[in-house]
Amino acid sequence: MTEVLVTGIVLVSSLGHSLDDTWQKLITGFSDIQVHQIFPELPPLPVGLY
Repeated sequence: MTEVLVTGIVLVSSLGHSLDDTWQKLITGFSDIQVHQIFPELPPLPVGLY
């Protein structure tokens, strides 16, 4: 059996660089979801259709 030692947990989010910033934006309903334009000359695609 392999042993694992977790030494820390990191949050990677566009909502903030700290737990407090991220939590405040989550509880206020802030969303950082944006339309991604692969080719600016074409109309945008709905999220998830790439």
